[in-house]
Amino acid sequence: MELANKKFLVVGASGVLGAELTRQLRAKGAEVMGTASSNDSAAKIPSVAEVRLLLDLTQPESITTLTDYLVAASGSGRHYQRCGRGGLWPSIRAQE
Repeated sequence: MELANKKFLVVGASGVLGAELTRQLRAKGAEVMGTASSNDSAAKIPSVAEVRLLLDLTQPESITTLTDYLVAASGSGRHYQRCGRGGLWPSIRAQE
């Protein structure tokens, strides 16, 4: 499947699974932003990611900062919100 012109946010792109997902998405033509929890771990995000972002999922202000960045970067007026707390962390999704 071709993913050109699609944008993805990979939370945990510095980890083993997130890094591989980042590489696979880029190989399919997607634009990828990756998150890491510290500057040290951000260095582990694959270089194919267009943007590296810091995100501490235990800090609401960190999630708010990421949300604000995504809204500003989208340029489309889409609204991003935190949703769901059923898993290990809240997720962020775009609402049209």
